[in-house]
Amino acid sequence: MHAKIINIQFLRAFAALLVVFYHTSAHYFAVGGEHAGNLFSIMSHIGYAGVDIFFVISGYIMWYTTYKTQGFKKILEFIYARVTRIYPLYWSFFFLLILIYWGKEKLTQSDIIGSFFLTTSSLGDMLLPVAWTLQYELYFYLFFSLLLFVPRNYQIKVLLLALVTIIFVQIYAIYDLHIYDKAHFNSVSRFYLFWTSPFITEFFLGAFVAYYFEHRRIKYLIPVIISIILLILGALYYQDHRIEGTLEQGYYMPQRVLFMGTIAMLLLVCAIELNARGILLFPKIAMKLGNASYSLYLSHTILLYLAYNTGIRKNIHDIGMYPGLGMSIIIGIILWYTLLHYKYIELPLLKLSKKTRKKLFTYKQKKIKNQKY
Repeated sequence: MHAKIINIQFLRAFAALLVVFYHTSAHYFAVGGEHAGNLFSIMSHIGYAGVDIFFVISGYIMWYTTYKTQGFKKILEFIYARVTRIYPLYWSFFFLLILIYWGKEKLTQSDIIGSFFLTTSSLGDMLLPVAWTLQYELYFYLFFSLLLFVPRNYQIKVLLLALVTIIFVQIYAIYDLHIYDKAHFNSVSRFYLFWTSPFITEFFLGAFVAYYFEHRRIKYLIPVIISIILLILGALYYQDHRIEGTLEQGYYMPQRVLFMGTIAMLLLVCAIELNARGILLFPKIAMKLGNASYSLYLSHTILLYLAYNTGIRKNIHDIGMYPGLGMSIIIGIILWYTLLHYKYIELPLLKLSKKTRKKLFTYKQKKIKNQKY
């Protein structure tokens, strides 16, 4: 992979690990882990922000990789590449879950068709709940596909217009419709919670960062790093003193995006600027875990479920193993499995997709080239 985005791979790995630790923290507490003063307790308060980092990175990658994407055929190729990046690997875990849940109540309670196509509108109906983020990814890919029909010089203006539109829609929905009130949050129209969701602005932020670095650089990183630290402390304070629970809960979506979306954007800025200065963040580890971050994200809750249902988690508690050590071993197993899944399933699927794409989008050109006149 080109050195320009090695630090993006590091950020992907970091984001995936945040989410892994976030979900593992519940198991850590269940086997007697302390609720303060350790990595798992910290991750239980902030680890969900890995998703926000993923969204911002996606926005950056879409702008960065589509610089020369023009014309109907190229846009179709872009759509094909994005769709085949999401679905084949996701389906490998989908069918794995079908086997795991076979004969269990979870299978009958889930929207199987909606889960398969990632079209179900309810998180509770998804066979693999963490796949809710893929719906936003697909939505942004659709939006960006339409954006590619606009001349490159005007695309950033369309993004700005879309951002402003979403902000005004959300302000109206918050103050006039009170859509984030807990009492009726679950009955709010999907128009406000998905199609004009604050999460979509995180993709825009990533695209704006990519646009910024096309024209200029960051001279001083210290103010950016200080801003990240202050925002993290502000988010933790807000969670502990102003709301019940964490910003991960849906009815705190606007606040979450304000805090975590901004943090994610600034982390991206740091990663890119460091990369531009030739400072690569753990390049070997970044490449391995960054490449496998999608597999890691999709697999970890399945493996945690198996650790619980096979009695591994209970054994950690029963033998008196230190909870942090027990959960670290489980995370180690998750990482080992993820790397194997990437090598033997995800990577072959990517190669097959790339090979098929070449055949689909170069066939006519070859036919004309070889034709004799």
